[in-house]
Amino acid sequence: MKKIEHRPIAIVTIIAGSLGVVASGMSLVSGILLLTKRRRS
Repeated sequence: MKKIEHRPIAIVTIIAGSLGVVASGMSLVSGILLLTKRRRS
C-alpha cells in the first residue's frame, strides 16, 4: 500500500484564495464608501 500524504499546500492555497477574495471585497467596499463620502461632502 502506498502511503497517501496529505499535502498541506492544497489547504494553504485554498485558504490564501479565500483570503484574497475577502481582501478584494473589503477593498471594493472601502473604495465605494470613500466615493460616497466624497460625493456627500
